[in-house]
Amino acid sequence: MSNLAICVSGQARDKGEWLQALFDMFPDADLYFALQDEPYAHAMLDLHKPKKSILYPRKDGTWWRDDFYNRHVQFSQENLELKRQSLNTIDGKRFMGKWDNILRMFYSVQACYEILEGHYDYVIRSRPDVRIKSQISLPSSLDENEIAVPNFYCGDYVWSDKFYVGRQEFSTKVANLFTDIPEVMANFPITSDMMTTWMVSENVLHWAIKHWYGGKTTLIPEWNIDRYKVNYKNFYTN
Repeated sequence: MSNLAICVSGQARDKGEWLQALFDMFPDADLYFALQDEPYAHAMLDLHKPKKSILYPRKDGTWWRDDFYNRHVQFSQENLELKRQSLNTIDGKRFMGKWDNILRMFYSVQACYEILEGHYDYVIRSRPDVRIKSQISLPSSLDENEIAVPNFYCGDYVWSDKFYVGRQEFSTKVANLFTDIPEVMANFPITSDMMTTWMVSENVLHWAIKHWYGGKTTLIPEWNIDRYKVNYKNFYTN
């Protein structure tokens, strides 16, 4: 059995019942949670008792904006607005609201990987609200710079930031996208399709793995994973 950590990060929408199937498949895995500080998050901690966890302030504050912009003063909301204005088919308010969610999500991923202790052969990254619909077996072999992704949304290949597996060193590097996002976005080719379909986070992460971190993604067809009330189209950037 490989030495495995499971990082769960983001907003808890239940007590983690959907993830119980994943935890049952890997009973010896070490659990790490980075969750938005809300009642469900506390319930998840009480139920699953991770090895280490962090709760960060609720989304109704400006905590994440301040932290982000203090680190990256050159990547301001105004600069992002100028980038958006070059795409005159985009609903600006909708895009900016989605971008807020993207930054919050990247923040939670980085926070979770930062609390890892020791060395692991593999690290699984998952949102709290994914639903495991098939047996998840770790890849028999995985390159040091390779990220494995599931057969998401009824068999259609849609790159997803919601669940993936990688070697610890490379997946930790990818988890630092929150820190690296100003430089990444300076080179990322935004298209109107991404904005109007809300595929920004998936595309940014997919592009960054390949073009910024020098890695690759591999689809595992046997992994069947879903999320409640989500239906995206595939507009990922090559």
